[in-house]
Amino acid sequence: MSYLPRINNILVWMTLRKPNHFLKAIIPLNVTSTIIKRKDSTLIPEIDELMHLISLESQRQVPSDKLYSNLELIDFGYLIDFINVLGIEYEKNILNGSASEVGDYLSWSISMMNQIVEKLFNHGSKEDILPYLDSIYRYLSEDDSSVLDTSDTVYDIGFVFGSSSNLRTDKAIELFNHGKVRSIMVSGKAPIYSDSKVPEASRLAKYAIDKGVPDDCIIEEPLGMSIPDNVKRSLDLLEQSKKIPNSLIIVSSPFAMRRCYIDWIKFLPREIESIIAIKRYNSSVSERFDRDNWYKQEDTFRIVLNEYFKLRGEWLIDCMLAKI
Repeated sequence: MSYLPRINNILVWMTLRKPNHFLKAIIPLNVTSTIIKRKDSTLIPEIDELMHLISLESQRQVPSDKLYSNLELIDFGYLIDFINVLGIEYEKNILNGSASEVGDYLSWSISMMNQIVEKLFNHGSKEDILPYLDSIYRYLSEDDSSVLDTSDTVYDIGFVFGSSSNLRTDKAIELFNHGKVRSIMVSGKAPIYSDSKVPEASRLAKYAIDKGVPDDCIIEEPLGMSIPDNVKRSLDLLEQSKKIPNSLIIVSSPFAMRRCYIDWIKFLPREIESIIAIKRYNSSVSERFDRDNWYKQEDTFRIVLNEYFKLRGEWLIDCMLAKI
């Protein structure tokens, strides 16, 4: 079932207030610049930008019987503890409840992020909240590198989420050279707010080839515009080419790994999820984004903590699309 009808302009169906009633909005292509208000990933998108992005993504949906089991994959305890220690009041069911509207959640997330930033950067010494910050980063960045480093198992694909940096691809090349993966798949066009004309996947594929990875060991998916779209379009491509792997290693930045992993788990069709082994391996990041420094600058703090808010937001979007 197509979840967002497409016409000459972009026809977006938005669930805003009532689960079974949709507000139909036609968004001409020539006003896209007024819809896309973000300039980078430090900000959470507003509802009109988000719905525009969804209209451009693959139409693959989460299997309906996996929606609530996917919510169980997310532990909001670390975020809740952090909000509480900062002394910020919030509606408990926003994160703990089983449902809320996407538009309401986005507005709450933007407001909550701004309150957290104001509290954190006016907090003086951060020594008393360092354990909470560290717990958030450790949760988001959990991976399987310690197991993979000592295993002789060879995985079919090292899957790289697109990025303007080469660091994720460097890790996939390292895994390939060490015989951990048989091939590398790079996915991604660019974020919706990017002015880049060359797909990230194309640039990264060329980079891997220039580093010595054989061309026939590279799979390129150049259309994905977000983490979930990277997964959806890659699955579309693998299914169309009849090259569904038996195993893969996800390669991403530590702070994005939790969402990358959950998106792979949730979009796998039921008939193949039990036969695909999925592991995770964090790439390196610049010093500003590492575990010891991410919270020291407002821009890196926002980008990392946004990952937590997006976990809940994506689940609400999945539920919304399942009703259309």
